[in-house]
Amino acid sequence: MLGISPLSPSLVAGFGLTRLQVALIVPSIYVGGLLFSLPGGRLADRLGARPSLLGGLIVGAAGLAVGALSPGFTTFLLCLFLAGIGWSVVNPALGKAIMDLFPVHERGIAMGIKQMGLTVSGIASALVLPRVAASLGWRAAIATCGLVVALPVALSWAPARPAQRRAVRQSDERRA
Repeated sequence: MLGISPLSPSLVAGFGLTRLQVALIVPSIYVGGLLFSLPGGRLADRLGARPSLLGGLIVGAAGLAVGALSPGFTTFLLCLFLAGIGWSVVNPALGKAIMDLFPVHERGIAMGIKQMGLTVSGIASALVLPRVAASLGWRAAIATCGLVVALPVALSWAPARPAQRRAVRQSDERRA
């Protein structure tokens, strides 16, 4: 979400954008998030936090990956819209995970750490992505965003050890 703004100068050069077009970049992400936040919350309630979180990350990563290959600016905006849809599922899924996994007296700190991650990622994006764009191009920078979003999905694919499966099963039984 926060990796696109630092790339604005590279996107201006890459697409030959007007000021109005630059102004559409970030809102395209947020419109996707706005329109799908309620369905994203419903999805987290029905499917659970983990599948919703991973699904949202996949949608977001796919939007960014296809966006890195976009032939034109309109297609790029649509891809950012898709990435925003993914974000709109991730956000309520993380909130639900905190509610499910943390006792009442630890939820505030867990939520604070979650929110802090947004700020840290914004700072990291501002420091890293313009350099990637300057050396490898804006497409590589957008692809880097997609890879970072996809990384938790890839890491979650590792088979769970028996103790982890048992802990998840016990947690699910307590909630039921």
